[in-house]
Amino acid sequence: MMEARREDPKSVLLMLVLLAVLAGVALVPAHWVENVALIEQHWLEAIQGRDASARLRDQAARWRRELFADSGTGAASPDVTLGPWMQERIAVGNRMGALIIERCALLYAWWPYLLSTWLLAASEGMFRRKIRAAAYSYDNPRAHHRARYALMGMVVMSVILLLAPLPFPAIVVPIVGLLLARLFSTAITRRQLHS
Repeated sequence: MMEARREDPKSVLLMLVLLAVLAGVALVPAHWVENVALIEQHWLEAIQGRDASARLRDQAARWRRELFADSGTGAASPDVTLGPWMQERIAVGNRMGALIIERCALLYAWWPYLLSTWLLAASEGMFRRKIRAAAYSYDNPRAHHRARYALMGMVVMSVILLLAPLPFPAIVVPIVGLLLARLFSTAITRRQLHS
C-alpha cells in the first residue's frame, strides 16, 4: 500500500512565493515597476534623508554587482535573440530584483536596532512569565496561540510585501519590527509549560 505524501508547509510557502514573483514578472507592466522604484526612492529620501538614502542605494548596487555581474549569472548570451515581449519581461525581472535587493539593504540597515528590540522583547516576555508564575497566574493557552499565529502571519505578509511589486514605505520596517517584537514577547509570556 502506498502512503499519501504530505508536503512540508515551508516548501509549499516557498513555492507560492516563487510563483507569485514569476507571476509578477509575467504580468506587471514595465512602467509600473519604474513608478514603484521612483515612489520608494522619494519615500526613502523623505524618511531617511538624502545621505542615508544614497548609502542604501550604494549598498544595494554593490550587492547587485556581487550577486549578478561579478558572478556571471546576469550575463546574457550574445547569440540568443529574444522577442520584444520577452526582452521587456527580462527588464521587469531585473528591475524587480533590484527593488528586492534595495529593500533587503533597507532591512540590513535597520537590523541592529530590530535585533536589540527583539532581544529586549524576549527578555521582557521571560520576566513577565516569571512574575506570572510566581503569582500563580496562569493563562489560557489561546493567548499564546493567537500571538504565535499573528506572529507567523505578520512574517508571511512581510515577506510577501518585500517581494511584491508595490511601493514599500521605509517607515514600514521599524513599525513592523516593533509589532513583531510585541507579538514575540506575548507569545513567550503566554507560553504553556508541558510537564
